[in-house]
Amino acid sequence: MAKETTAFKTGMTVLRGGNVPAYTLEYLTPGRKKQTGEFETILVPYAEIGRAANCNIQYGDNYPTVSRKHAAIERRGNNYFLIHLSRKNPTLLNGAVVDTESQLKNGDEIQFSMEGPKLRFNITPTGSANMGFTRKIGLVTKQAIKPYRTLVFSLLFVILAIGGVGGWFIYHQSKIITSLENNLKNAEQLRIQDSITRAQEFSKQAESTARRLESLMSSNAKNISVINELNKKIEELKPREIIIQPSGTKFYEKYRDNIYFLEVVEILVSMPDGSAQKANMRWTGTAFLCSDGKLVTARHCIQGWRFARDEISQVLNFAELNGGKLFVKFRATSANNWFEFDYSNVRFDDSKDETITKTIEIVAGRKKSKNNIYFKYANDWSTDWAFCQTEKTSNISYDSGLSSNLKAGEKVYLLGFSLGKGGPAEGKINPLFSESNIGQDGISATGLITITSRSFEQGNSGGPAFVQSGDDFKVVGIVSRGEFDATGSFATIAYIVPIANVK
Repeated sequence: MAKETTAFKTGMTVLRGGNVPAYTLEYLTPGRKKQTGEFETILVPYAEIGRAANCNIQYGDNYPTVSRKHAAIERRGNNYFLIHLSRKNPTLLNGAVVDTESQLKNGDEIQFSMEGPKLRFNITPTGSANMGFTRKIGLVTKQAIKPYRTLVFSLLFVILAIGGVGGWFIYHQSKIITSLENNLKNAEQLRIQDSITRAQEFSKQAESTARRLESLMSSNAKNISVINELNKKIEELKPREIIIQPSGTKFYEKYRDNIYFLEVVEILVSMPDGSAQKANMRWTGTAFLCSDGKLVTARHCIQGWRFARDEISQVLNFAELNGGKLFVKFRATSANNWFEFDYSNVRFDDSKDETITKTIEIVAGRKKSKNNIYFKYANDWSTDWAFCQTEKTSNISYDSGLSSNLKAGEKVYLLGFSLGKGGPAEGKINPLFSESNIGQDGISATGLITITSRSFEQGNSGGPAFVQSGDDFKVVGIVSRGEFDATGSFATIAYIVPIANVK
């Protein structure tokens, strides 16, 4: 198939005017329809020679020693080769037998069998470029088409058959597509009609539903009006709320065992120069144990020297802030137990304390020098809280949110050791119970809860302040201090540190 295709391509190139290499064969003996001395111009790159009807160079049956396909001449680039094809009869080139193939040169003599016909090979230098169109058609027809006419007709038949089948297939598919398009159009029309019908039905249902809703809303408005009237009458008939005051006895019995008598046991002062001494200073107060293990009290019951300016307090203040150390031991005693803790275990907030700097002159021999010493004093009573974290628990709970939102007139219930009463000196621990009132809404400008009808004295500082919350009681603050009247006596106004301040 490759030789036939190459022959066709060569023929098309010649007919388009392209230049194709050519050679001539001179008949040295007569051939079929050729006499001695005549020439045959060859354009195709592969030309077969023999007695077969499709050979490019043909000999008749008068040469029985010439095989049907005896030999061939093939062009390869600019070179030509004589190829031996016959299985029985030899091919000779210039009298020498060709086994398979031999390269041709201009003027070579070719013979087909020992006694067979002869041809002379001549190369045409101009190729097909200078040939007339009529001659080109003749050569192409004879050499490129005629030898392969059976193949050409077969290909034409196949092409026509494919074209016919393709045409029938296209026609058949066209009918199928047309039928599908018609079916789709019919289905779409049915779907649209069905949608229109459904939309009309839905519109009717929507109108009916809207009318029912309008009727229900009208009826509902009347019902709401009736309900509002009934609620007003219920409010008018509702009895006034009765606030049941707590029983002092039950309250006292519930919480007294977690109220502690707080006292200073020992104070050891280590001065900046390294000397140490015990301070002859004692005080007492109240503390209470909360459910989270905090033993809460007032800060001035722990760090009293920050709230006073007497001589001993200033010594403690000086030692603590100027390179010395304080060792303070406290004892907390309740009706059921007691324990001790150190000053170093207590947590408080002294960030708002006022710092005072004093300059002193020191004389050492003939040398004099000036040094600064420091003191801190608690002027902001909203920081009058302190606690020591323990592993103990109790039934006293506190409410930080409630402590910031108290209302004037609410009752406050207090437990503590006013004037030391109920403390260890009396043989057993029995804290005093008292009541006061919230003096104003919320927290005062100084950050404290104001109470009136003060019912406690010194020694109650650090004690809990309860208010009733539902059926229970919550601690809302820590007893801090009271005001004095014009005569220097305690006034009826006092202050409680909100439990929300404890951090």
